[in-house]
Parts: sequence; structure tokens; C-alpha cells
Amino acid sequence: MIRNHFTFLILLALVASCRPEPAATTQVCIDIKHHEELIPNTKVYFKYNDTIFPGYDLNKLDIFDAVFQVDENGQGCFKNIPLGNHWLVAHGRDEKWTADGAPIRGSIRISLDVNRYSLDSTIYVNEY
Repeated sequence: MIRNHFTFLILLALVASCRPEPAATTQVCIDIKHHEELIPNTKVYFKYNDTIFPGYDLNKLDIFDAVFQVDENGQGCFKNIPLGNHWLVAHGRDEKWTADGAPIRGSIRISLDVNRYSLDSTIYVNEY
């Protein structure tokens, strides 16, 4: 009888200690740089789960799955990005480059998987 109670208590302790792991939240933090200076308020377009470069055509922005904007310091962190291979395409203006500002753009390809839920990177942009 004591053996049955002891076995039951051990089993109960094991079941109570087995809690599911909280789901990891993905996060991508980006800096936008032009000539080594951070560029504020640049839009970053995300193309999820694609290995082919989506291009820079401003008339075809509807092909992107999400759009974010970096802050006034040229930095931003974006959460809940799906796992997979993604393209990030940045479009903005460098107000310091010319009197009217210069349009800038750049891109990177990133990968998030079960071994890497977060990523810090820089998108280097050029005028066009």
C-alpha cells in the first residue's frame, strides 16, 4: 500500500514538473546605414519565405508580406517574423546627401530557424 502511494506521488511530481516550453518569439533588429551614418525613418519591406530577390520596383510593393519603418535613429526591431528565408528591402531618403535629399535603397537576405530566433543586422543602402 505504501509502495502504491509512493509511486503515485512520484508520478504526480513528474507530471506536475512537465510544463510546456514557452514559444520563442522571433525578432529581427535592423540598422540602416548610408556612408556609415544611420538613416532615420526608412521603410523596410519583408518578403517571407523566398530565396529569389524580389527587386526594388516601387510600383510593385504589393508583393511584400510586411512593411516596417525604422525609428528616427535609423534602427528598429521587429517581432513575430515567421521562421524561414526572407528578403528585406529598404527604401528611404538620405536628407544629408544632397540639398533635396537622395533616394536610397538596399537589401539583405536573412534566415530564421529553430536554432536562431533572433537576428541583428545592418542594411547598407546606396543612392540611386
